[in-house]
Amino acid sequence: MMKEIVIAQPLGVSKETLDTLLAPLTGRGYHLTLWDSLPENQDDLGNRISKADLAVIANYPLKKEALDKASSLKYLCVAFTGVDHVDIDTCREKGIAVSNCAGYSTESVAELAIGMMLSLYRKLAEGQDAAAHGKTGAGLRGIEIKDRTVGIIGTGAIGYRTANLAKAFGAKVIGYNRSHSHDDITYTDLNTLLQTSDIVSIHLPLTKDTKHFIDKDKLSLMKKDAILINTARGGIIDNEALAKALK
Repeated sequence: MMKEIVIAQPLGVSKETLDTLLAPLTGRGYHLTLWDSLPENQDDLGNRISKADLAVIANYPLKKEALDKASSLKYLCVAFTGVDHVDIDTCREKGIAVSNCAGYSTESVAELAIGMMLSLYRKLAEGQDAAAHGKTGAGLRGIEIKDRTVGIIGTGAIGYRTANLAKAFGAKVIGYNRSHSHDDITYTDLNTLLQTSDIVSIHLPLTKDTKHFIDKDKLSLMKKDAILINTARGGIIDNEALAKALK
């Protein structure tokens, strides 16, 4: 019996490349269906994977409504680091194995975090705007990351790589993590990290435990001139509390 592989949203990989990669499977009775557009909604997504034995998504949400249509689904590949957009409880109930693609974006996200630090400290956007409009550099003197304290919340692969890049700039790095997994990072409690860091960079997965992990009480502990970097999923920081703190 033919088995269906459904790539239910665009992955940025050409069909020719996918055909080459999947050649060993197609020769063993697997058929590939490739969608080149995002689903319109959960009903549309459910229809796309309704006959799939194996489905692939990236960052498009996959909820119970869509999973209930996937009566043949045995394996879900999430071509993304996080899986917080997938109804994992329903997958467990249906016996659907789920895997993600941890590690594919470690370098790029760590570099993005450092890029944000540089942009804020060196006032890069403001300088570009001034140059584009014939203004002077008055008031645009930046500050250096060197000798600043960078607090890393979550020292998994991305957080740890960000810590090492910050060290390369001469920063003092401290960390907060459930497990003190790296001997070359000085770990501390969360309150101390927030109170003493000039830069706080968040690298946590979004889960039930980390939703609004940084709330108004935590924000109140931060230095008034500190900067907060979040390359993780929205929801870890309480945005309403953050807006009030900024005001």
